[in-house]
Amino acid sequence: MRALRKDEIEAALENVRESDGVVGFTPRLHPWSHLEIPADPADLNERRRQVIEVGVALSAETNIGHLFETILAAAKHTARADSGTIYRVTAERTLKIGIMRTDSLDIAMCGTSGPEMPSAPIPLYDKDDNPIDSNVAAYAYHHDTSLNIADAYTDEGFDFSLTREFDRRTGYRSSSFLVVPMKNDENEIVGVLQLSNARHPVMGEVVPFSDEDRELAESLASRAAVRLTHLLLINRLQDPFESSISLVNGNISHKSPYWRAL
Repeated sequence: MRALRKDEIEAALENVRESDGVVGFTPRLHPWSHLEIPADPADLNERRRQVIEVGVALSAETNIGHLFETILAAAKHTARADSGTIYRVTAERTLKIGIMRTDSLDIAMCGTSGPEMPSAPIPLYDKDDNPIDSNVAAYAYHHDTSLNIADAYTDEGFDFSLTREFDRRTGYRSSSFLVVPMKNDENEIVGVLQLSNARHPVMGEVVPFSDEDRELAESLASRAAVRLTHLLLINRLQDPFESSISLVNGNISHKSPYWRAL
């Protein structure tokens, strides 16, 4: 990665100042945004330490809404993402938004403090029971894989129509995406973590997510999935009827050792 000239740095900082605090601003992709950000060992170790600390905090969390808020805030912070969403798997075999946050638009949906998301859930299967994987979150669920997409507007492999509609309504510009399945320690996927618009740690501009960002997000998603599974099982002990519904909503199989152990 080449060193930036002084005039390029000053121009970039001015762009950041101009857009700071303006609701609906369009993040700018700069000529160097396609270049990989060199990993700083000290920075990466610090972010890994933060992931471990969050994992410890999650083990004490007893509220699913707070769990979503904690994991999304941590994932956005460690990956330097402007926006993030956690989808949960429903009994209707869809992905429904459990929480959504977009900092630059001051959007906070679902969780414990935000209003419900008005958009329809993402279907995982068609009427003939065939998997639908054109959406990035659905693809991550069906194929049990993480996706790192540099720019949603140039990618041709997925359907980003919902993203573009969101951008059209808000004036936003969704660019880079990191999508990670939330898989517990029984290899059951109970949700999907989606981050978008990674920020360069120095320049502040929108850039693709790095391999290190993916590593950290996968670790957080796994820890959250394990804790979510445990909370749903605790709910089952407290209220067998209600929690059995939660278990289905959480996509936890009745064949799971967790279920059989109770």
